[in-house]
Amino acid sequence: MNFVFRIVLLVCCSMCLNLSAQYEIPSQLINQIESYLEDQGEQEINIDDLISLFKGYTSSPIDLNSASYEDLIQLQLLDVFKINAFLDYRKTYGPLLRKEELQVIDGWTLSDAKFLASLSTVNNEDTYQLSPLQMAVDGKHELYLKWKKVLSQQRGYDPESTSQYLGDNNALSVRYRYNYENKLKYGVILEKDAGEQFFRGNNKQGFDYFTAHFYMKDYSRLLKDLAIGDYTISMGQGLISHNDFGAGKSAWVTDIKLGGRPIKAYNSVAENFYNRGVAARLQLTDQLEVTLFGSYVEKDGNIQIDTSDINDPDVRFSSFLASGFHRTESEIENKDAVQETKYGGIVKYGGSNWYVAANVQHQSYSAPIESSTQLYNLYRFAGDRLTNTSIDYSYRYRNLSFFGEVAHSFPGGMAQLHGLLLGLDRHVSLALLYRDYSPEYNAILPNAFGESASVKNEKGMYLGLEASPTNRWKIRLYADVWQNPWLRFSVDAPAVGREYLARVDYTIKRKLNVYLQYFNESKSINFSENIGKIDAPQLQNRQRIRFHISQKLNKTLELRTRTEFSIFNQAEESRGFVIMQDVIYKPIGFPLSFTSRIALFDTDDFNSRIYAYENDILYEFYIPAYFYQGMRYYINLRWKATRNITAEMRYAHTRYTNRNEIGSGLDLISGNTRNDIKAQIRFTF
Repeated sequence: MNFVFRIVLLVCCSMCLNLSAQYEIPSQLINQIESYLEDQGEQEINIDDLISLFKGYTSSPIDLNSASYEDLIQLQLLDVFKINAFLDYRKTYGPLLRKEELQVIDGWTLSDAKFLASLSTVNNEDTYQLSPLQMAVDGKHELYLKWKKVLSQQRGYDPESTSQYLGDNNALSVRYRYNYENKLKYGVILEKDAGEQFFRGNNKQGFDYFTAHFYMKDYSRLLKDLAIGDYTISMGQGLISHNDFGAGKSAWVTDIKLGGRPIKAYNSVAENFYNRGVAARLQLTDQLEVTLFGSYVEKDGNIQIDTSDINDPDVRFSSFLASGFHRTESEIENKDAVQETKYGGIVKYGGSNWYVAANVQHQSYSAPIESSTQLYNLYRFAGDRLTNTSIDYSYRYRNLSFFGEVAHSFPGGMAQLHGLLLGLDRHVSLALLYRDYSPEYNAILPNAFGESASVKNEKGMYLGLEASPTNRWKIRLYADVWQNPWLRFSVDAPAVGREYLARVDYTIKRKLNVYLQYFNESKSINFSENIGKIDAPQLQNRQRIRFHISQKLNKTLELRTRTEFSIFNQAEESRGFVIMQDVIYKPIGFPLSFTSRIALFDTDDFNSRIYAYENDILYEFYIPAYFYQGMRYYINLRWKATRNITAEMRYAHTRYTNRNEIGSGLDLISGNTRNDIKAQIRFTF
């Protein structure tokens, strides 16, 4: 009966699910990334791992009959409820016969079905035990050459300046990547930042940064993941470490649970965030898997040497340095100054609807970390050894999904996180999360839900609600309240905070998206500017109102318009405003395409700044801060010269009407304009 029922549905569904062989990164994914990264500071974001995943599935589709929860969650655009509904459907009715079946899954829309269908296939045969030699030579190669430069004169490159960067102001990178059907990947990245020397001085070998990886996935029923070289490790909900973005506060209000594979190849230009060594995940039985890893890597650190005893100098470091810049003598002295040895593992036991996992990670350093003497740093980790352990869990019953993690650091304290995802019906979903991170808890690179990235000194409760009363309307709300039991930087007393977001979307699929979003945050911060003196923190308030329209006029032309207001209150009020217009032109059958923006902004000061993402060259985008008064525009050109060669160029210009200088230090520009240029060429073979 089930078989006949499915055949009838397939006939109906195949009439309306028109699958395209070409696939581009969904605009909603870019919007999601922007939402997660707002207010995290002006930054250039490399989403190469995500884009590589999509590209890989476009050329080598994922098998719907073997895809796991972790395979689907890392796509970012299918929430936990929809993934669970898919897995339940497959468990109830058996292997899928056609991709068109995706449309009949409970809670799935036509858009969801098209999204996954464009990246998938239906295959009932195992593809284990392929020859490693075959996988290593029969895949696809990509080579990227990138150059960028600030055209405006900066103090660090001025020949008349008394202090200068050691290198020129050209930034260069070379990236090579190989992929065989997402099962075997290897690659290298070479990079030189602006201001760093090139084939001379400290960098006689040429590039300042080098990373390489080899990664194998699902080689056999036993070997699920193998990474050699540079890689990252994910554990639980990120109280110890996690390599995925997301699962934080954003307009995607129910996306609070981390997932994905525990081992990933490292393929980023962000320095000092990787492990270097070997990691493997083994599926010992249907219910038991074990992950083991080991790493030895040199990291940048702020070294301090006490030479009071000449025969036995005391070497310590105050902090890790994440910028990766080595442009001056002092920055070069801190390069690779600290050796980190790390090892650990994960033991996971469970079934289709539940699991429990034990995690452990130990790291030791060639020199001890020395905590500063400020009172807020009383519980900060100090020493040369740190061990983290945790238990994480997940349990699903129908439309209820429980998850969490409890962690301990030695030395240190406890941290815990517990969440609930509840599907009230196919149109309404609810997310709850409680967190309690003690001031004594310490982890080197955690990535868990919270107001602070450090995962310590925070207790809070989060509530998110998403409702879709019709196919075109969506309402999203969240509220988060928290407290800090101990002092923090710029907060000289235990403090509290609260944050709210409301967003209403109106969407006509593939034609129009309009949304109105309101954000309000209040948190404690020192009121006085008297540094070094105990202060009485007071609440500061930040509000933002955004109105966004994205409209596709036809298959080649899209217009996006955004207006945003910001209000900042702390003793005095500061206001800001920005309006921007984007044009995205991607003609069909013509090799040249472009994206561009012009933005006008006016804010009273930096406090009322407004962040907004910018389209960039392929697989990157940029999030600048708009503040003070002026205008900014950019244009990205992409030319597909041949089937295997794509060239891109980006030019950006910023002009201030009430500033005579831009930036500070050696990056200072004397004048009111800044011009940036970037170019990249990609070869595929």
